Amino acid sequence: MRICTIAAIALLAAAPALLHAESAKPRPAATAPTPAPVANAADYAVPVEQVIIGKGKGGFLNVNFAMAGLNFSTNTFIKDVTGPFSVTILGSDKTREIVFVDYKITKDGLPHDIGLCSVTAKVSSGLWNSTKNGLYTCQRKPEGTGPADFLLEAELPNLPPRSSAMIQMSKDDPEVFKVLKARMRYDGKVYEAVPTALDPKMAERGYRAAQGWLVTREGQMVGRIDFPSRAKGFTDMGGSYDRKSVVVAPVNASDGRDAVLIFLAHLLVLPEANSPLYQER
Repeated sequence: MRICTIAAIALLAAAPALLHAESAKPRPAATAPTPAPVANAADYAVPVEQVIIGKGKGGFLNVNFAMAGLNFSTNTFIKDVTGPFSVTILGSDKTREIVFVDYKITKDGLPHDIGLCSVTAKVSSGLWNSTKNGLYTCQRKPEGTGPADFLLEAELPNLPPRSSAMIQMSKDDPEVFKVLKARMRYDGKVYEAVPTALDPKMAERGYRAAQGWLVTREGQMVGRIDFPSRAKGFTDMGGSYDRKSVVVAPVNASDGRDAVLIFLAHLLVLPEANSPLYQER
């Protein structure tokens, strides 16, 4: 009994030294997930790789995500600019609303760019429902440090906004979604984007109709984003599910890597009509 007690006391006395020795051992560095090979890499005009979207930093109520050293933080809100007097014509109220997307970009932890996107919607609701959306436009603010030569424009379906949380899709002719396209001028180069495919039935369920986007420069493909399938219903807080999107971007900076990543980030939060990123917010 006495021998056991002495052995236990000796073990307890040696425990701190053992723990210190264990903690002093070098630990293997955490490895980032290995991107899958790019499908049909030969279709791209430049060398490309798959980029993983991760959780980003930003405001509490913002949608934040990061990829390839760039951190994106966006906040979307809708402002009624009809004025103090509403207009009723043939039983329908005429209103004018602006959807704003405020964004900030940091690169390797340092401020990179800041700007504001907006689209004006003329909405008629009541006896007759209709909407006419203007051109969605993004412009950088003077305090941004990114390229001064920047402009992003997108054509959106004529679907009405609803509340400050998201934009409401109504059941419309599938042809209305075919107007979707975007264009970005970035540091002297022009990039264009069109949906990979359209699924209007998803819009009726409250999700975006575009299943992804193809980015081209001078008519040749340089990037792509594919949104995850939403076959099951669930609540998506802060765009966590959209981080499963598959992003393909140029490997080299000389091939427009930052430009393509920034364009794809804007397309991810584009208020096509009700981006899932804004649901349940």
